[in-house]
Amino acid sequence: MRVLNYWGIIFILLCLLAYQSLIAWDVRNVRGFQRAYGQFVKDAATSGCVTRLSIIEAAEAREWEFEDDRQPPFRSGSPEVWSVAVRVFTVPPLNFSKEPGVMFFFDKKDCMIGKW
Repeated sequence: MRVLNYWGIIFILLCLLAYQSLIAWDVRNVRGFQRAYGQFVKDAATSGCVTRLSIIEAAEAREWEFEDDRQPPFRSGSPEVWSVAVRVFTVPPLNFSKEPGVMFFFDKKDCMIGKW
């Protein structure tokens, strides 16, 4: 009976260790995403108006994939008035995200009005 209790405790400790490792992996990935995304936005914002071209150039400089001239998203979180959108796929991607990449919306003057 004692041996069974020891094996049960060891099993529980191993499960907790595996869970803690998963959490640490997720936190490291989120920090990596935030660093890469923050530097990307900083590089794109060289002027007062962040244009679609500056977002695309910053993505190309990092060899990140992007989709230009996106169709309107079906979610209601997008800005009300926008003419074109660009989705940028950051590296590293954000773990467990519902949709890949980050959406940037631009008005008719080609200035960024929001991100999603």
